[in-house]
Amino acid sequence: MLIVHIITRFIRGGADENTLLTCNGQAELGHQVHLVAGDHHPDMVKALDPRVTFHHFRSLVRAPRPLDDSRFYFQMKGFLKRLKPDIVHTHESKAGVLGRLAAKAARVPHIVHGVHILPFVGVGRAQAAVYLGLEKLAARTTHAFVDVSDGMRRLCLDNGLGTAANHHVVPSGMDTARFRNAVPLARDEIVPGRTVAPDTVIGLISGTLEPRKRVTDLVAQLADKAPDGNWLLLVAGTGAEEAALRTLVAQRGLGGKVVLLGHRGDLDRVIATADICLHAAANEGLPRVVVQYVLGARPVVSTALPGIERVVRPGLNGDLAPVESVEQVAALFLALAADPERRARYSEGAESLDLSGWDHHAMVAAIEQAYAAIGATAKAAA
Repeated sequence: MLIVHIITRFIRGGADENTLLTCNGQAELGHQVHLVAGDHHPDMVKALDPRVTFHHFRSLVRAPRPLDDSRFYFQMKGFLKRLKPDIVHTHESKAGVLGRLAAKAARVPHIVHGVHILPFVGVGRAQAAVYLGLEKLAARTTHAFVDVSDGMRRLCLDNGLGTAANHHVVPSGMDTARFRNAVPLARDEIVPGRTVAPDTVIGLISGTLEPRKRVTDLVAQLADKAPDGNWLLLVAGTGAEEAALRTLVAQRGLGGKVVLLGHRGDLDRVIATADICLHAAANEGLPRVVVQYVLGARPVVSTALPGIERVVRPGLNGDLAPVESVEQVAALFLALAADPERRARYSEGAESLDLSGWDHHAMVAAIEQAYAAIGATAKAAA
């Protein structure tokens, strides 16, 4: 099949890594795969299988910009008319709405949308109404939805997006063995130029530094409690909030307690080194990084995002805080940092969970099944 994936940004986030592995897996199966994106990171493009064709559309931007948005719609409509794909598979909100509408106008026979996050969750009432209205408009064009979790599927159905029959839950795939088998870093390798004492409890929060992840809010909550407990919080990731976070750390004198690592290519080993892993996002599908934490057999403290109970089970391998309470995430982290026996028990609980469904080969196979369910099948060779 000729498949076109459209994603708003192709940077180093969870949806982007999911799309990368999907494209590469489909190319390995022999499909002709094209990827369309706006903003992108060169390392992500470099990681694409050579058989995947990448297209950069400058008009595809994340922020609402009516002129750019209309330009992208017409450019994409013309692009799809020329290419004549069998499937258009969209990802993320902006690309999801405009890409699906353009695919419908170009008479693409099969239109699929990947639900990584829902834009109408965790925002004000007026914004939610606008975003939900746009999602409902695009849903009318959609033959299948691929949801990263049961929670995303449930939210879609509760809000009138699609039907039970055309939603397919497919966990966001990754190299599960890499995280299961990662070797911890030595204590003098974690932070360049610094050795972390053996009795220091290492916390880790990893992800793109943007407002909805609330990393800055979490650090602010921990700032007043910095003198309490022998702990160190590592922050792995980059993003728009990085400068503000560095300023907060400097202003509150947290250099001895909070260390910004930037992007880490050895995240599997950083996770394996941590004693507790955290996630404080306000709105997200089932986060890939939380699955990676559990694959690494790390105790987890997270907000109770939709569907997260599939991988974080309170009392077995972690603790969950209400989505609205970053303060509670901080409190749960500090309590777990002071309780080595519970950390050991949570680590054992994490090892007991079967996360084989998150392997990227399983994801690609499940997406093939979703395509087949709407009648999109590989064309027989002439």
